Amino acid sequence: MVLGKRVRFYREGAWQSGRAVGLDGDGCLEVETPSGAVLLRAGEIRMEGEPI
Repeated sequence: MVLGKRVRFYREGAWQSGRAVGLDGDGCLEVETPSGAVLLRAGEIRMEGEPI
């Protein structure tokens, strides 16, 4: 549902954004950000454009 779409997530004290690009073998969401790929193991994501 979110793969290929822009998402936002809260990490390291700030909202960050990127494109959801896949799932790893453990089910973690891989998000490509301007500073590189991030694996999200738990937490909340929001679709880009949704209110925080």
